[in-house]
Amino acid sequence: MPSPREEDQRTLWDYNAVTIVDREYFTHVRGIAHNLITWIGCNYDVTIAGAIVDFDRDVAGQYLIEQCCTILNYKEKAVEKDLRGPRFCTVADVERQLDLLFAQGMSRFGNWSERKLEVKTHVSLAFGMSVDVRKKKLPLEFKGAPYSHSIRL
Repeated sequence: MPSPREEDQRTLWDYNAVTIVDREYFTHVRGIAHNLITWIGCNYDVTIAGAIVDFDRDVAGQYLIEQCCTILNYKEKAVEKDLRGPRFCTVADVERQLDLLFAQGMSRFGNWSERKLEVKTHVSLAFGMSVDVRKKKLPLEFKGAPYSHSIRL
């Protein structure tokens, strides 16, 4: 059982209790995912219902936000059914994690604060959007984000 000070520190700083090595790995993978999404948007036109859309926001972002809404809805339903989950995984903890995700440079993917208000409408992890993808005739210049090994502790 954590002490009150340990609990306070976890709440303030350690959102998911992973090791420094794991945190660096997850940071690296997140950076690769960001670069992949940007690269796809630079090299491919994505259309929905015949209109070219912004891949970051309208496809990748919508997919990510819908997944997050569904996960939060699943957690709320589990609590309503009195299903026990892991420690430090309350509805508030899950929502806080998702708020942090979208607060840290992910706003380009859509408005999480607004979309999470309709969390009850998300009942499946299936992504029901139909898209058409075609290689751009003139690709945009791809500028991937630099990766840094430094981690702020």
